[in-house]
Amino acid sequence: MDLRGCGGRVPILMWVWPLDNAIRPFVLALADKGFPRALIDDVHLQNGLNVHDGKVTCRTVADALRLPYTAAVDILR
Repeated sequence: MDLRGCGGRVPILMWVWPLDNAIRPFVLALADKGFPRALIDDVHLQNGLNVHDGKVTCRTVADALRLPYTAAVDILR
């Protein structure tokens, strides 16, 4: 299997492994700690949260939709 583009063939494993290595720690944290604890402990996971429990937790999304912003850490605790 290959990915076409960028002027040639790129074997799929050439881009799957780096992606796997990049997201594995986050997936393991979510599996080990559960959703709320993993996000409380990791600001990078918090930054990936846009909406939770009916509240917008991403300032950019809140501004774009003209909705109130609530910090993710305030909702998760």
